Amino acid sequence: MDKKELGKLSRKELLELMLSQSKEIDRLKEEIASLKEASRSREMLIKRAGTMAEASLLLSGVFEAADLAAKDYLENLKQMEGDVELRRQAILEDARVEANRIIQKAVEEGAIIRRDTESYIAERTKEYEEYCVRIKEMVAKIKQLGIVDE
Repeated sequence: MDKKELGKLSRKELLELMLSQSKEIDRLKEEIASLKEASRSREMLIKRAGTMAEASLLLSGVFEAADLAAKDYLENLKQMEGDVELRRQAILEDARVEANRIIQKAVEEGAIIRRDTESYIAERTKEYEEYCVRIKEMVAKIKQLGIVDE
Protein backbone atom coordinates (compact mmCIF):
# COMPACT_ATOMS: atom_id res chain seq x y z
CA MET A 1 0.00 0.00 0.00
CA ASP A 2 1.54 3.31 -1.01
CA LYS A 3 1.34 6.72 0.66
CA LYS A 4 -1.41 7.91 -1.67
CA GLU A 5 -3.70 5.03 -0.74
CA LEU A 6 -2.93 5.50 2.96
CA GLY A 7 -3.76 9.20 2.62
CA LYS A 8 -7.23 8.33 1.39
CA LEU A 9 -8.07 6.24 4.46
CA SER A 10 -10.07 7.73 7.30
CA ARG A 11 -8.54 8.16 10.70
CA LYS A 12 -10.54 5.21 12.01
CA GLU A 13 -9.35 2.99 9.18
CA LEU A 14 -5.76 4.02 9.76
CA LEU A 15 -6.09 3.26 13.46
CA GLU A 16 -7.63 -0.12 12.67
CA LEU A 17 -4.80 -0.83 10.25
CA MET A 18 -2.22 0.22 12.85
CA LEU A 19 -3.90 -1.93 15.51
CA SER A 20 -3.96 -4.89 13.16
CA GLN A 21 -0.29 -4.35 12.29
CA SER A 22 0.57 -3.98 15.97
CA LYS A 23 -1.14 -7.27 16.77
CA GLU A 24 0.64 -8.94 13.88
CA ILE A 25 3.98 -7.51 15.07
CA ASP A 26 3.32 -8.74 18.62
CA ARG A 27 2.47 -12.20 17.29
CA LEU A 28 5.58 -12.24 15.16
CA LYS A 29 7.73 -11.06 18.09
CA GLU A 30 6.41 -13.97 20.13
CA GLU A 31 7.08 -16.29 17.24
CA ILE A 32 10.61 -14.88 16.85
CA ALA A 33 11.23 -15.31 20.56
CA SER A 34 10.02 -18.88 20.28
CA LEU A 35 12.22 -19.44 17.24
CA LYS A 36 15.19 -17.91 19.04
CA GLU A 37 14.61 -20.26 21.91
CA ALA A 38 14.33 -23.13 19.47
CA SER A 39 17.50 -21.87 17.80
CA ARG A 40 19.33 -21.86 21.12
CA SER A 41 18.15 -25.38 21.72
CA ARG A 42 19.28 -26.32 18.24
CA GLU A 43 22.68 -24.74 18.86
CA MET A 44 23.05 -26.83 21.97
CA LEU A 45 22.14 -29.91 19.96
CA ILE A 46 24.60 -28.93 17.22
CA LYS A 47 27.39 -28.58 19.75
CA ARG A 48 26.51 -32.02 20.99
CA ALA A 49 26.02 -33.48 17.54
CA GLY A 50 29.62 -33.38 16.55
CA THR A 51 29.33 -33.75 12.81
CA MET A 52 28.15 -31.40 10.06
CA ALA A 53 25.67 -33.92 8.79
CA GLU A 54 24.00 -34.23 12.17
CA ALA A 55 23.97 -30.44 12.60
CA SER A 56 22.43 -29.99 9.16
CA LEU A 57 19.64 -32.42 9.98
CA LEU A 58 18.98 -30.66 13.29
CA LEU A 59 18.96 -27.14 11.74
CA SER A 60 16.60 -28.01 8.92
CA GLY A 61 13.66 -27.93 11.34
CA VAL A 62 14.56 -24.36 12.44
CA PHE A 63 14.85 -23.16 8.86
CA GLU A 64 11.56 -24.78 7.94
CA ALA A 65 9.85 -23.09 10.90
CA ALA A 66 11.40 -19.72 9.98
CA ASP A 67 10.37 -20.17 6.36
CA LEU A 68 6.80 -20.99 7.39
CA ALA A 69 6.69 -17.96 9.68
CA ALA A 70 7.91 -15.68 6.87
CA LYS A 71 5.36 -17.12 4.44
CA ASP A 72 2.57 -16.65 7.00
CA TYR A 73 3.62 -13.06 7.56
CA LEU A 74 3.66 -12.26 3.82
CA GLU A 75 0.31 -13.97 3.34
CA ASN A 76 -1.20 -11.92 6.18
CA LEU A 77 0.17 -8.70 4.68
CA LYS A 78 -1.34 -9.53 1.28
CA GLN A 79 -4.70 -10.33 2.86
CA MET A 80 -4.68 -7.11 4.90
CA GLU A 81 -3.82 -5.12 1.78
CA GLY A 82 -6.80 -6.69 0.00
CA ASP A 83 -9.07 -5.95 2.96
CA VAL A 84 -7.97 -2.31 3.01
CA GLU A 85 -8.61 -1.99 -0.73
CA LEU A 86 -12.11 -3.46 -0.35
CA ARG A 87 -12.86 -1.06 2.50
CA ARG A 88 -11.49 1.86 0.46
CA GLN A 89 -13.74 0.93 -2.47
CA ALA A 90 -16.78 0.58 -0.21
CA ILE A 91 -16.11 3.99 1.37
CA LEU A 92 -15.64 5.55 -2.05
CA GLU A 93 -18.93 4.07 -3.28
CA ASP A 94 -20.74 5.28 -0.15
CA ALA A 95 -19.31 8.76 -0.75
CA ARG A 96 -20.51 8.71 -4.37
CA VAL A 97 -24.01 7.66 -3.33
CA GLU A 98 -24.13 10.36 -0.65
CA ALA A 99 -22.84 13.00 -3.09
CA ASN A 100 -25.52 12.04 -5.62
CA ARG A 101 -28.18 12.20 -2.90
CA ILE A 102 -27.01 15.68 -1.85
CA ILE A 103 -26.94 16.88 -5.47
CA GLN A 104 -30.45 15.52 -6.11
CA LYS A 105 -31.74 17.20 -2.96
CA ALA A 106 -30.10 20.51 -3.98
CA VAL A 107 -31.68 20.28 -7.45
CA GLU A 108 -35.12 19.61 -5.93
CA GLU A 109 -34.79 22.42 -3.40
CA GLY A 110 -33.50 24.75 -6.15
CA ALA A 111 -36.59 23.98 -8.24
CA ILE A 112 -38.84 24.78 -5.28
CA ILE A 113 -37.01 28.06 -4.62
CA ARG A 114 -37.20 28.98 -8.33
CA ARG A 115 -40.94 28.21 -8.44
CA ASP A 116 -41.58 30.22 -5.27
CA THR A 117 -39.48 33.13 -6.55
CA GLU A 118 -41.25 33.18 -9.91
CA SER A 119 -44.61 33.11 -8.15
CA TYR A 120 -43.55 35.96 -5.86
CA ILE A 121 -42.31 38.04 -8.81
CA ALA A 122 -45.56 37.40 -10.72
CA GLU A 123 -47.64 38.52 -7.72
CA ARG A 124 -45.54 41.65 -7.17
CA THR A 125 -45.66 42.45 -10.90
CA LYS A 126 -49.43 42.14 -10.93
CA GLU A 127 -49.71 44.38 -7.84
CA TYR A 128 -47.37 46.93 -9.45
CA GLU A 129 -49.36 46.95 -12.69
CA GLU A 130 -52.64 47.43 -10.76
CA TYR A 131 -51.00 50.23 -8.77
CA CYS A 132 -49.84 51.90 -12.00
CA VAL A 133 -53.37 51.67 -13.46
CA ARG A 134 -54.82 53.32 -10.30
CA ILE A 135 -52.22 56.10 -10.44
CA LYS A 136 -53.01 56.74 -14.13
CA GLU A 137 -56.72 56.87 -13.28
CA MET A 138 -56.04 59.34 -10.44
CA VAL A 139 -53.88 61.51 -12.70
CA ALA A 140 -56.64 61.51 -15.31
CA LYS A 141 -59.25 62.55 -12.68
CA ILE A 142 -56.96 65.28 -11.36
CA LYS A 143 -56.48 66.61 -14.89
CA GLN A 144 -60.21 66.38 -15.47
CA LEU A 145 -60.86 68.46 -12.36
CA GLY A 146 -58.32 70.95 -13.57
CA ILE A 147 -56.26 70.88 -10.45
CA VAL A 148 -53.04 70.40 -12.38
CA ASP A 149 -51.95 71.66 -15.75
CA GLU A 150 -50.85 69.21 -18.34
